[in-house]
Amino acid sequence: MGVSSNTHASSTFAAIIPEPSLKPKNREHVKCLNKRMQWWKHGKLEELISECEAIQQRLKRSVKTKKQ
Repeated sequence: MGVSSNTHASSTFAAIIPEPSLKPKNREHVKCLNKRMQWWKHGKLEELISECEAIQQRLKRSVKTKKQ
């Protein structure tokens, strides 16, 4: 049950999750995600929190615009 079942599980997982598309918008999302992951790895929590707050502000504005 060791290596063969683990290999099967990882190949099944890889088949379920497709690779990201290389469309420009997706590339930007991947680039931002990689930046945030680096901040996380290096313990830069202030940067992560600031980015989250900025995103939340943009979302609030877009929701208000849609309601009007």
